[in-house]
Amino acid sequence: MQNPSNLLKTLINNKGFLKINFYYSEIIDKLVMNYHSHSGYELIYIAQGKCAVSFYNIVDNSENVIILKAGEFILFNSLLPHKLIPNSTNVHALNVEFEGTNHHKDDISIKQLCEFSDSFKRIVDKCETYIMRSDNGTVKPLIEVLHKLLNNKHLVNENETDFLFDCIISSLLLCISHCNTTDHQINTGIVYVRRACAYIREHLEEELNLDILSEITKINPSYLGKLFKQHLNTTIVNFINSERINKSRILLKNSSLSIVDIAINVGFNNRQHFNRTFKQIVGISPVYYRRDSAIFHDEAVDNIFLE
Repeated sequence: MQNPSNLLKTLINNKGFLKINFYYSEIIDKLVMNYHSHSGYELIYIAQGKCAVSFYNIVDNSENVIILKAGEFILFNSLLPHKLIPNSTNVHALNVEFEGTNHHKDDISIKQLCEFSDSFKRIVDKCETYIMRSDNGTVKPLIEVLHKLLNNKHLVNENETDFLFDCIISSLLLCISHCNTTDHQINTGIVYVRRACAYIREHLEEELNLDILSEITKINPSYLGKLFKQHLNTTIVNFINSERINKSRILLKNSSLSIVDIAINVGFNNRQHFNRTFKQIVGISPVYYRRDSAIFHDEAVDNIFLE
């Protein structure tokens, strides 16, 4: 895997370009995502709703949280750990993931894009871990064209398809470079939110409330609550419950612990409270969630043997 700050420059030196290795267009309200990273680049565009994007700053190993609104997008550099946290209903996200390739025709390359476009060259020279911008009306249509082409590439000649991809990806990169940066700034308040989030995740099985977190972060309880609402668009209680339920879903899928033990393990005092909160967030009870997960697993195993 390449160093995040050198991948594009490596492609320039080798007259390389980008190819698409994954994409989606989905409503992500119920999405539960763990931190992950990619060897290439990931473009996330919020077409509808609001979504928190959490990622690690690899320089100081701190956690950053940014809110993306409809019409805004973020381009992650390679190897940057990140995850999405939907914080409104009907969140529609468009995704395209790119990998570098050094085996490309001479007519289109990252090197040539830098020669043609000063704005794109500035992006490459800065080597930022992420780029967050507001769409000027050009980015979303190009992503949608890419998705349509990917869905129907079996209908087009392979050489023609490759050429179309190269043209659209080139246009997309140039349009991204011309979009305005957003007015979102990671101010000092997010430091307290990060500190509180980290403590919550590390102490889920313990008592957690606003007063405890205020003591940990060394700021006024009401101000901490306001910061959570500002940066994560949720209350501290809802965030704690969400993190506890996220952990319980993992345990329900991957352990043989009883539901009572899982409830205690993630910080609930009784099964009734756990069941009620789980159903509010997930939509079904823990019993049905575990059963459905087991059925899905069995079907997946059957499919493996059928291949």
